[in-house]
Amino acid sequence: MQNLAAEKGAEGLQAWMDKQGMGASVMTAAKAQESREKAAEKRMEHAMKQAELEQMAHSFDDLSDAEIRKEEALKDEV
Repeated sequence: MQNLAAEKGAEGLQAWMDKQGMGASVMTAAKAQESREKAAEKRMEHAMKQAELEQMAHSFDDLSDAEIRKEEALKDEV
């Protein structure tokens, strides 16, 4: 595959993989890095929402109705 990629580039390698029925996709290093960064960002957003829910869970008795609705909305997102 390295020889194929060197000779025909990413497009040629992708065409060969499609022909073989591999069901995979070829990415440039920059595209792979971008994908990793987006995944890391989503993980961080999820962790922040989880942390906020944990903080809210410590005291439910003194919450206002608006805070309860916000907590319920966050639970739906997670």
